[in-house]
This record gives sequence, C-alpha cells and structure tokens, in this order.
Amino acid sequence: MEILQENHVAIWEDAKKFLTIRDNDVHTLHSYQLVKLLLDWNADADKEVCLLAMMLHDTGWSKIPEDKILKAFGPNNQYPELTRAHEVYGMEIASGSWKNMVTLRDSLPK
Repeated sequence: MEILQENHVAIWEDAKKFLTIRDNDVHTLHSYQLVKLLLDWNADADKEVCLLAMMLHDTGWSKIPEDKILKAFGPNNQYPELTRAHEVYGMEIASGSWKNMVTLRDSLPK
C-alpha cells in the first residue's frame, strides 16, 4: 500500500521536519495508514480533513522542551499546560502549510 497520497507529499515534506521528536514521523505515517483504512468504513467523513489532520496532529511537540514531552501526556500528565501548548503550536505549524492545503482542496474533483 502506498503510504501517502500523491497530493499530500509536499505537505508531508513541510511537516516532517517538525516530527523528529519521539519518532513522531514513523508514528504519523502508521496513523495515516490507519486513517486511510478507517475512512473506507465511513463514506461521510471528509477524507482530506482526516488525513491532513492526522499528518499534522503531532507537529507541535517539536516546540516543547524534549525533557518534558514524555511527562506531558497520558494518564499521569505532569504538564497539562504543555499538552495544550503542543496543540496550539501544531495549529500554528499547520497554518504554514495552509497555502498548500488550499491549493490541494481547489484541485480536488467536485
């Protein structure tokens, strides 16, 4: 199975530099594949939104101090403010890819 859709490669190239922490690049590609499989079960889901959200969802961890990341998620989260910060940073990073996403959306069949 081809991992990335061809129209997502440029966005992946932008995103992967933010996914070097905790092997998030590998995690993201595995998760992307799982989302592709799940989308086969839900015809109503917006495929592009789901796949791009999965691709970009962990980029914000790149802005969090590495020594605190493993303590900033899960049931024993010691830094919930960093969990939220990674979400905000991720939105900022994703907005840098927004131009590519808009171009992608405009190129989709109607």
